[in-house]
Formats: sequence, structure tokens, C-alpha cells
Amino acid sequence: MTDKLFRELCDTKVLKRAWHLARVDARNYFMFDPFEYSDFAFDLDQNLALICQGLENGSYHPRPLLRIDVPKDTYSARPGSLIDISDLIVLYGMAILIVPKLDKQLPDTVYSYRYRPDSKRKTLFKDEELVQYKFLKKKTIRMRIDIFDPWYEKWPMFIQKSMYTYEEEKFNYLSVSDISAYFENISLDILRELLLKYFPRDQKIINLLISILEHWTWPTKHLRTIKRGIPQGNSISSFLGNIYLLPLDEALQDFSKRFKLRVFRYMDDVKIFSTKRQTAIKAIFCMNDALRELQLNIQGAKTAILERAEIRKELFDDRMIRINPLILELQKGKLLKERREEIRDTLIDEVDKLDQGNRLRGLDLRLFRRIITGFSLLADDRLVDSVLRQIRLNPDAMLTRSAVNYLRLFPNEPKVSAGILDFLRSAVNLFDFQEAWFLTVLRYSYTNTIKISDYARRTVEKKGRHFHVRCQAVNVLANSVIHKRSFEKIVRMYESEGEPEVKRALTKLLCQLDSELQNKCLLDGLYSPNYRISSLCKMLLTLRFRKQRALEELSYIFRDFSEYKLADNFYKLGVIRYNSDKDVLRILRDSLRDIGPLQSKYLQIKRRAILSHISQEQMKLG
Repeated sequence: MTDKLFRELCDTKVLKRAWHLARVDARNYFMFDPFEYSDFAFDLDQNLALICQGLENGSYHPRPLLRIDVPKDTYSARPGSLIDISDLIVLYGMAILIVPKLDKQLPDTVYSYRYRPDSKRKTLFKDEELVQYKFLKKKTIRMRIDIFDPWYEKWPMFIQKSMYTYEEEKFNYLSVSDISAYFENISLDILRELLLKYFPRDQKIINLLISILEHWTWPTKHLRTIKRGIPQGNSISSFLGNIYLLPLDEALQDFSKRFKLRVFRYMDDVKIFSTKRQTAIKAIFCMNDALRELQLNIQGAKTAILERAEIRKELFDDRMIRINPLILELQKGKLLKERREEIRDTLIDEVDKLDQGNRLRGLDLRLFRRIITGFSLLADDRLVDSVLRQIRLNPDAMLTRSAVNYLRLFPNEPKVSAGILDFLRSAVNLFDFQEAWFLTVLRYSYTNTIKISDYARRTVEKKGRHFHVRCQAVNVLANSVIHKRSFEKIVRMYESEGEPEVKRALTKLLCQLDSELQNKCLLDGLYSPNYRISSLCKMLLTLRFRKQRALEELSYIFRDFSEYKLADNFYKLGVIRYNSDKDVLRILRDSLRDIGPLQSKYLQIKRRAILSHISQEQMKLG
């Protein structure tokens, strides 16, 4: 039977599991949805059914990527993108079906993005029962339905095996190299041939996958399509990139039958150990020839043969060896106060030796990011000054993410918001990627709020700025309070906005408007030709007019309560307050009262406003 996998793809059971995997993967993207796909989840079953219908009748077509430059260093960047959630679900649906078989083709010496079989998952009940919920916690998804082994298990194994080969097996030569612009240069024609080799009777699903990837390639200035490159920053692309190097694995395996070698690979990081220098040289040539067949090139400047002490320097960082067990202790939790203080003091000593006011690079930067993880687990603010200093010196994307996750832990710390504002206003703020991410810290800050709102407002009004930066600035404004005298200005801003993603984000501000203005704008948005705007407005209008859906949303917002969660979802309460049902208003009132004191003064003001509105409505109704 041919095309069996494609028929399985057109099943909402497969796509519902794919939804959960896509949603958790999207959190690691270079950009992120201001609404965290709440509108898609609101009508999840219907949206998945529409995807199935489009796949079955051939009308499915991927939507364009949203793009942003991701900094590598001060003067260079790599392409980053955001895949529409519908397309990401289709990709994950295909991955669920093809990854198990493809993973079997990879040798045991490949450690990246390996399939996680059912036997390794911790399940309390069947997947079919679990995935029926619209929202699952990230931890639940990772433990129970993820198809890939987590990187934090596989990467240490990759390093440990390399270290063992050098120290215990006495392989004294290490050939190292790097692939030039790896993801950007993957040939889609070659990828298609590789996949069809293992799925000769499932051409339809493979052709669909390649056609999606072709749709996302960069056109030339003459609008010619070059069938080369896959989007970076998601697990599916990483796995496909892993599979693309299978011919390299096979070539090195054949080479190892004639020469004494040990080969380990994590994505495009290939470590080739040998006992003779001449073998090490030949291994580089073998790797180069295999990559040429894949239309890839090694970087000559980063190609070297390391010996003895050089190998130790490449593989071993004694500092990392000291602190990694400490981080593991913190991750396991339940430590006595005295032990936590000992770990903190050790980390502080490492920082004092590491951060001398200079830009950190290479192993020093990796160590610093690891230390940030430690201080994040400790929820200790003593690293704030070092982090603020380094983000001005280094735009590295991974450092930016680590810094944001850490600094968000201290919303009441004035130097956090002041330091980020100083950076954003400075000449070293060169990348939209960095600005967008650091705006997410200011979004939750309880200090310097007037300056933050003023910066966000000015950023939104600059229509020449990258749309993602403006969207995150809107998110900052949405967490503040909009006064009635500004209502008409918000409406004009919304109606005149030409960038669809920014207009969609501005919908959050509409939720603070009075009943008549809000209803008018949401009805206009409902008939927008942009499906992302119309879908969002449909959700908000449903919350405003439908009792049962409003009650379901209130249950979600106030279950497992946190102030961050309330801040992210308060825009929904701004429309639910106009629901005419008495039970909805009563539960909204009781829920807002029961959550107790709030740290954010903006949330305090907005809560009082909704409670006041409910009291007035109840008085009208007697």
C-alpha cells in the first residue's frame, strides 16, 4: 500500500499530538507569538479539522515565514524565522510518522535529536487520553509525549564519550572542522533523495515536506527560487539537518573499517579521534569529500588536527567540570539552606575570576551562561550587574536568552529595568532580536514603569522598526493602564496600522477600551482579510458574548495562578467583563478577589477597575 503515512497525517489524532509538540517547540523560537497561540487553541478541534481537510483535498499551502536577523557577534547575524503554528503542526505531524524509522538509520555515534521511544517516556495513561487537553505543561510534554531525547541528556553524553576516548582509550589526535553556513546550504533536492531512499512507498508525505521547505527558501533579487536552506531554530529542522549528514556518517564508518578511528557527532559538530597523525589528515579529506557530495563545504580556518594538550584544551574545561554537578544539585531541588549558600558562594568565586569587565567569548561565554543557569535556579540577584554588563558587550543570541530568563526573576529590582532601558537607548543596541527579547523583561517590571511605558509607546509609533520589536512594545503597553483620554488615540492607531502582525498585537490594547469602542473595533477585526487578526477577534467576541466559553477561560486563567499568568491573560478579562451573564460576572468578581495581593501596581489598578465595573452592572440589574 502506497502513501500510508500521508493518510495517517490526515488524522486529527496525529495533529492533536503535533499541536502540543509544536506549541512547546515554538517557545524556543527566535520570535514568539504575543498571544501564545491562545486564539488557535480556542477553536483547536475546528482548526485541526481544517488542516486535515486542506491536506486531503490538496488545498493546504504553507504561509510565509516571519524573519529576523539573529546575532552571532557584533558584526554578523544568521537568519532566524517564525513558522506559522498551522505549518509547524503539519511538520510535527510528519515528524511523528517518519522520525522513528529515520532514527534507526543513524549510527549510535550520533547523539543529537535522537528518537525517544515509548519505553523511555514516563506515562501515567495513554497518549490518546493525555493529548485531548488543549494545554499541557511543558514538563508534561517533555516527559510523556516528546519524540526526541532532551538535549541536556544527549549533549553531556557526547562530551563524556569524547573525553573517555582521549583519556582512557589513548587516541592522541583529534580532527576538528566546521561546516560553512550549514542550515542555509542544505540542498532540498538531495534531502528529498535521502528521505525517499527510506520511504520509497510514501512519496506523497515526502513531497509535501520538501514543497513546504521550498516555499520558505530565500528568493534571489530576481525572484528566482533556490532550492537550498531550511529554517533554523526548531527541532524538526534540526532533525532533518541531522539526517542530511547521514552520508557523512556512512563515509566515516567505511573509513573506520580501514583505519583506527573513533567518530562522534552532535549535529554538525564532528569529532574524529585517531592514533596516528597521517590517519587524522586522511579523515579530514574523507570528511571534506563526503560534504562536497552533499554540496557543503568545511571551513578551512576552523579545520585543525589537535594533539595531546590541545585536545585537552578543546574537550576539558575544569571550571565547567566543577560547577556542572552543582547545577545538577540545584535542578534536583530540595537542598538545605546551608548547601544552597555553599553552591552560591562557589558560583560567585567563579564569576569574580571570569568577569573582569571584558567581553566573554568561547568557553568563557559558555561557562558564564551555565553560571546564569545556576543563579536562576537559586533565584539570587547577585549576578545582575555582571549580566547587564555582558549584554552590552555581547549580542550573542544564547546569552540574550539566558539573560532574559534570569533578569525576569527580579521585577522589583530597579537596577534591572534601569539597566535594560540604558542598553536599549544606547548605541550598542544594534539588533532587533536583542531589543525584542529584553522588552519582555520590561513587560513584567514593577519599577521605572513610567519610563518603560514611554519607551514602549515611542517604539510602537516608529513604523520603520521591525514588526517583532513593535509587537513586544505593544505587549509592554498592554500590561500598563490606558486612561480614557487615550481611548480615541488607541482606536486611530489600530485602524491606521498597516503591518498585520503589529495590528494583531494592538488588539490587546482594545481590551481596555469602553464597551462601545471595543465592540466596534473587534467587529471590524472579525472581518479582516488577515486570518490571524480575524481569528483573534473571533475569540475575544466569543468570550464577550458566550457564557460557557467565558467560564472555561476564567477557569483556565485562575487555575494554577501566578501573577505572570494573570498579566499575560488580563486582556481576556477586559472583554469578559462586558459579558451580560450574571454567573460570568460573579465568578470573575470572586476570582479577582480571591487571588489576594498583587505586586504590580498596574494589575492592582486594572483589577479595581473591573471590580468597580461589575459592581455598577450588578446595581443596574438590581
